[in-house]
Amino acid sequence: MDNNELLEEIKDLYTEGSFNSRWIEIETNHQIGVMLNKLEPSEELLHTIAKYLKKSEDFLIDCQLFAEEHPNLNETKFDKTISWSQIRKNLRPKRETRGKLTVAKVKEIVRDRKKMNEERQFGMLVFEDNEILKALDEYKPVEEAIKTEGEGE
Repeated sequence: MDNNELLEEIKDLYTEGSFNSRWIEIETNHQIGVMLNKLEPSEELLHTIAKYLKKSEDFLIDCQLFAEEHPNLNETKFDKTISWSQIRKNLRPKRETRGKLTVAKVKEIVRDRKKMNEERQFGMLVFEDNEILKALDEYKPVEEAIKTEGEGE
Protein backbone atom coordinates (compact mmCIF):
# COMPACT_ATOMS: atom_id res chain seq x y z
CA MET A 1 0.00 0.00 0.00
CA ASP A 2 1.48 3.32 -1.00
CA ASN A 3 1.15 6.57 0.95
CA ASN A 4 -1.75 7.91 -1.14
CA GLU A 5 -3.79 4.74 -0.61
CA LEU A 6 -3.03 4.83 3.11
CA LEU A 7 -4.10 8.47 3.34
CA GLU A 8 -7.36 7.75 1.48
CA GLU A 9 -8.12 4.74 3.64
CA ILE A 10 -7.50 6.71 6.86
CA LYS A 11 -9.61 9.59 5.56
CA ASP A 12 -12.49 7.21 4.70
CA LEU A 13 -12.21 5.53 8.09
CA TYR A 14 -12.29 8.89 9.86
CA THR A 15 -15.22 10.18 7.77
CA GLU A 16 -17.30 7.07 8.44
CA GLY A 17 -16.42 6.96 12.14
CA SER A 18 -17.18 10.62 12.76
CA PHE A 19 -20.45 10.35 10.80
CA ASN A 20 -21.46 7.27 12.81
CA SER A 21 -20.84 9.02 16.12
CA ARG A 22 -22.83 12.10 15.03
CA TRP A 23 -25.59 9.88 13.64
CA ILE A 24 -25.94 8.06 16.98
CA GLU A 25 -26.48 11.44 18.66
CA ILE A 26 -29.07 12.38 16.03
CA GLU A 27 -30.89 9.04 16.42
CA THR A 28 -30.89 9.37 20.21
CA ASN A 29 -32.29 12.89 20.11
CA HIS A 30 -34.90 11.79 17.57
CA GLN A 31 -36.02 8.99 19.92
CA ILE A 32 -36.25 11.49 22.78
CA GLY A 33 -38.42 13.71 20.57
CA VAL A 34 -40.69 10.80 19.62
CA MET A 35 -41.16 9.89 23.29
CA LEU A 36 -41.88 13.48 24.30
CA ASN A 37 -44.36 13.92 21.45
CA LYS A 38 -46.26 10.83 22.60
CA LEU A 39 -46.30 12.12 26.19
CA GLU A 40 -47.16 15.72 25.35
CA PRO A 41 -45.46 16.82 28.61
CA SER A 42 -46.42 19.89 30.56
CA GLU A 43 -43.95 22.75 30.82
CA GLU A 44 -43.19 21.62 34.38
CA LEU A 45 -42.34 18.07 33.28
CA LEU A 46 -40.27 19.39 30.38
CA HIS A 47 -38.35 21.55 32.86
CA THR A 48 -37.80 18.54 35.16
CA ILE A 49 -36.54 16.35 32.29
CA ALA A 50 -34.21 19.10 31.07
CA LYS A 51 -32.80 19.57 34.55
CA TYR A 52 -32.33 15.82 35.00
CA LEU A 53 -30.50 15.51 31.65
CA LYS A 54 -28.56 18.72 32.32
CA LYS A 55 -29.87 20.05 29.03
CA SER A 56 -31.95 23.10 28.16
CA GLU A 57 -35.69 23.04 27.58
CA ASP A 58 -34.92 24.34 24.09
CA PHE A 59 -32.91 21.15 23.49
CA LEU A 60 -35.98 19.06 24.33
CA ILE A 61 -38.22 21.22 22.17
CA ASP A 62 -35.73 20.78 19.32
CA CYS A 63 -35.90 17.01 19.81
CA GLN A 64 -39.69 17.22 19.56
CA LEU A 65 -39.62 19.45 16.49
CA PHE A 66 -37.09 17.20 14.78
CA ALA A 67 -39.24 14.11 15.44
CA GLU A 68 -42.33 15.94 14.13
CA GLU A 69 -40.48 17.05 11.01
CA HIS A 70 -38.95 13.61 10.38
CA PRO A 71 -41.30 10.93 11.74
CA ASN A 72 -39.28 8.18 10.04
CA LEU A 73 -35.59 8.89 10.43
CA ASN A 74 -34.68 6.05 8.04
CA GLU A 75 -36.36 7.92 5.18
CA THR A 76 -34.42 11.11 5.89
CA LYS A 77 -31.53 11.98 3.61
CA PHE A 78 -28.54 13.75 5.15
CA ASP A 79 -24.99 13.96 3.92
CA LYS A 80 -22.01 12.63 5.87
CA THR A 81 -21.29 16.04 7.43
CA ILE A 82 -24.64 16.35 9.24
CA SER A 83 -24.53 17.09 12.95
CA TRP A 84 -27.06 17.72 15.69
CA SER A 85 -25.92 21.35 15.91
CA GLN A 86 -26.74 21.84 12.21
CA ILE A 87 -30.17 20.33 12.74
CA ARG A 88 -30.80 22.57 15.76
CA LYS A 89 -29.72 25.62 13.79
CA ASN A 90 -32.32 24.80 11.13
CA LEU A 91 -34.99 24.25 13.82
CA ARG A 92 -34.30 27.53 15.65
CA PRO A 93 -36.93 29.64 13.82
CA LYS A 94 -39.62 27.03 14.57
CA ARG A 95 -38.55 26.74 18.20
CA GLU A 96 -38.65 30.48 18.71
CA THR A 97 -42.30 30.64 17.65
CA ARG A 98 -43.42 27.45 19.35
CA GLY A 99 -44.75 27.71 22.85
CA LYS A 100 -43.71 31.31 23.29
CA LEU A 101 -45.87 34.37 23.24
CA THR A 102 -45.06 36.98 20.68
CA VAL A 103 -45.73 40.62 21.47
CA ALA A 104 -48.62 40.57 18.99
CA LYS A 105 -50.17 37.53 20.69
CA VAL A 106 -49.86 39.14 24.13
CA LYS A 107 -51.58 42.30 22.86
CA GLU A 108 -54.32 40.19 21.27
CA ILE A 109 -54.87 38.33 24.53
CA VAL A 110 -54.93 41.62 26.45
CA ARG A 111 -57.54 43.09 24.08
CA ASP A 112 -59.65 39.94 24.22
CA ARG A 113 -59.46 39.79 27.99
CA LYS A 114 -60.51 43.43 28.32
CA LYS A 115 -63.41 42.72 25.98
CA MET A 116 -64.35 39.67 28.07
CA ASN A 117 -64.27 41.78 31.22
CA GLU A 118 -66.54 44.36 29.59
CA GLU A 119 -68.94 41.67 28.43
CA ARG A 120 -68.91 40.07 31.87
CA GLN A 121 -69.96 43.38 33.39
CA PHE A 122 -73.03 43.36 31.14
CA GLY A 123 -73.74 39.66 31.65
CA MET A 124 -73.02 38.88 27.99
CA LEU A 125 -69.96 36.65 28.32
CA VAL A 126 -70.02 33.87 25.77
CA PHE A 127 -67.30 31.25 25.57
CA GLU A 128 -67.31 30.42 21.87
CA ASP A 129 -63.56 30.00 21.67
CA ASN A 130 -61.46 28.68 24.54
CA GLU A 131 -58.14 29.53 22.85
CA ILE A 132 -57.69 32.73 24.85
CA LEU A 133 -58.51 31.04 28.13
CA LYS A 134 -56.10 28.21 27.38
CA ALA A 135 -53.39 30.70 26.47
CA LEU A 136 -53.98 32.58 29.69
CA ASP A 137 -53.78 29.38 31.71
CA GLU A 138 -50.59 28.28 29.95
CA TYR A 139 -48.87 31.63 30.07
CA LYS A 140 -49.07 33.14 33.53
CA PRO A 141 -46.57 35.90 32.55
CA VAL A 142 -49.41 37.35 30.48
CA GLU A 143 -50.78 38.86 33.68
CA GLU A 144 -47.78 41.17 33.76
CA ALA A 145 -48.33 42.14 30.12
CA ILE A 146 -51.97 42.91 30.87
CA LYS A 147 -50.96 45.24 33.67
CA THR A 148 -48.38 46.95 31.42
CA GLU A 149 -50.84 47.26 28.51
CA GLY A 150 -53.48 48.80 30.80
CA GLU A 151 -51.07 51.44 32.06
CA GLY A 152 -50.37 52.75 28.55
CA GLU A 153 -53.99 53.61 27.82
